Amino acid sequence: MTALDHLILAAPDLERTVAWLEEGLGVRLAPGGSHPTAGTRNFLLGLGDSAYLEVLGPDTGQSVPREELPFGLGVPGHPRLCTWALRVTDVDARVAAARAAGHDPGDPATMSRVDPSGAVVSGRITPPRASEDGGLLPFLVDWGTTPHPSRGLPRAELADLRGYHPAPDPVRQALRAVEAGLTLRRGSRPALVATVRTPDGELTLN
Repeated sequence: MTALDHLILAAPDLERTVAWLEEGLGVRLAPGGSHPTAGTRNFLLGLGDSAYLEVLGPDTGQSVPREELPFGLGVPGHPRLCTWALRVTDVDARVAAARAAGHDPGDPATMSRVDPSGAVVSGRITPPRASEDGGLLPFLVDWGTTPHPSRGLPRAELADLRGYHPAPDPVRQALRAVEAGLTLRRGSRPALVATVRTPDGELTLN
């Protein structure tokens, strides 16, 4: 079984993006922590059903060159919904099943971050594919015995998640291979779009 785990909003200016989200939604985001050696840190917002939004930006406390930051974070620009993750158990079996169905999610690797309390949050993930197909193809994450990062987060509602692609059929086949239930429509360019709301506001992320 698969389920939405999280969305990643790439934010070259992390503080400004967090302030924009907090003003627009009327809710405070929770500091997530730093990703050692990756040059990034994040803020988190719960989306219900153990899903969450990860706002990812540069960690100026690390010496990683800006050109090596993931998701184009080293280049000034607007925040961008760049990819998403499916939560799975036994990620190795899920990868094997997807390959048998004609889509290769890539080899799982261990990732970790240190949360504000100093605890290490770790899981095994397949490589994010943000540069391919507009981030429409999710990566897989298996948190193992780590408590899920959505626990205790401030909450919003994920009102809608959809994708667009000028040639959607091959993308739909890959989505089926990983059992991803994403509504995909034909559009002029690849795009992942989410609508997030609270009683105090609503924002569209794309």
